[in-house]
Amino acid sequence: MVQQNTGTEKNKSEHILLKEQPSASSIPPEEPRFCTKTSWLQLGYGLWAGLGSIIDWKTLCYVYGSFSLIMSVANTLLPDTPYFEILRGSLSQAKINLSKFRAANFDVDSEIKVLSEFRDENDIHSSVEF
Repeated sequence: MVQQNTGTEKNKSEHILLKEQPSASSIPPEEPRFCTKTSWLQLGYGLWAGLGSIIDWKTLCYVYGSFSLIMSVANTLLPDTPYFEILRGSLSQAKINLSKFRAANFDVDSEIKVLSEFRDENDIHSSVEF
């Protein structure tokens, strides 16, 4: 005689399986967020489209291109990251660059030590020849 599986037994087993599995999700619940990268892109495109009906397109290209030029110049003035300097083997330059990013009373040596240990533990090395 074959025993038929009732719907309640199936629901109980599914409930137990779902109940026993821990929730390992690190994703926070959805909350409205503003001023994200997408919001800024939408604002920029909206301005571009709105001003495009008023201003000549060449002038708009110069205006928006100037922002890219300013950011490109500013990017060349930034120092290399301390981790990149550690990968290159220049601990003294890494300390100098890290002190530019941290407060004056910050213990730079301890953070350099942590970064160096991380590099050594994970066997990370630079593939770029300097």
